[in-house]
Amino acid sequence: MQIAYSTLKLAFAEAGPAPTLVRLHFENEYGESSPAYGPFMHFSFADGIAFGDGAICANLDLETKRWYDHRGERCWPELVVKSASAP
Repeated sequence: MQIAYSTLKLAFAEAGPAPTLVRLHFENEYGESSPAYGPFMHFSFADGIAFGDGAICANLDLETKRWYDHRGERCWPELVVKSASAP
């Protein structure tokens, strides 16, 4: 039996009091990835829902344990959030 999982990766290139613009994308176990979304001035996450500048970007599907990409209308196991300046 294979266990379904989901992950949230955070990667930031800078630190300090200045605002950090972020981009997000999705990845799967086959090396595929979605287009990058953003940059967002504000990213937040609450109750399994990821928001970029106040709009819903993704939510965690509790049945499949995957992230549902609202723009791409597809499920992914990994949500990656990076600073817009990160490689």
